[in-house]
Amino acid sequence: MQNTLSLEGEGWDEGDTSHLPLILTFSPRGEGTQWLIWAEFCTSLSRRTIRIRDRASEMASDHTYCHRCGEVLGEERVAGALRPKCGTCGEVVFLDPKLAVVVIASQDSRILMVKRDIDPMMGRWSFPSGYVDRGEVVEEAAMREVREETNVDVSLDALLGVYSRRGAPVVLVAYAASIVGGCPSPGDEAQAVKLFAADDLPPLPFPDDAKIIA
Repeated sequence: MQNTLSLEGEGWDEGDTSHLPLILTFSPRGEGTQWLIWAEFCTSLSRRTIRIRDRASEMASDHTYCHRCGEVLGEERVAGALRPKCGTCGEVVFLDPKLAVVVIASQDSRILMVKRDIDPMMGRWSFPSGYVDRGEVVEEAAMREVREETNVDVSLDALLGVYSRRGAPVVLVAYAASIVGGCPSPGDEAQAVKLFAADDLPPLPFPDDAKIIA
């Protein structure tokens, strides 16, 4: 027979599934000492630890709580800008931009485009693009994104520009490229792949697209 021992702590809500990792399930098989051992272990967990673990998912998605001590973040001017800051431990959160790449890949005066199968702009035609992984060379990320989305290999020809907008969290690096191998076909994040004539492109979905191909 399986038994469940639940922890109760500050802010505990039985309907909140984020607490599931804190529920211990085991089969004592009549060995009552196992209950005692686990009960002593659970009692040793402080309410503060439970509270911080409860906030883990929120801390990963926003900057409401301090990742160091778990307290609510305030806002203070630091190094010339308003930034999230913890009034308890003094931790300052410096929000870095996310780097993305877009590639204008061509073959015989036609431009390679993908019909997006992910948001944003799902179902719209766009140039192959994506985020640069931490520690990844930007040029290699550009070639990787084209290969992942279209199953073709490209050689980068030129840097077209770096694009950013005030208040936007993403900085976009655009490259011109030539297709050097592979057969165009949709990858996991594309519904379709097609080569369009440069003077007959479908409506472009993103704010910087027109500037990139100008």
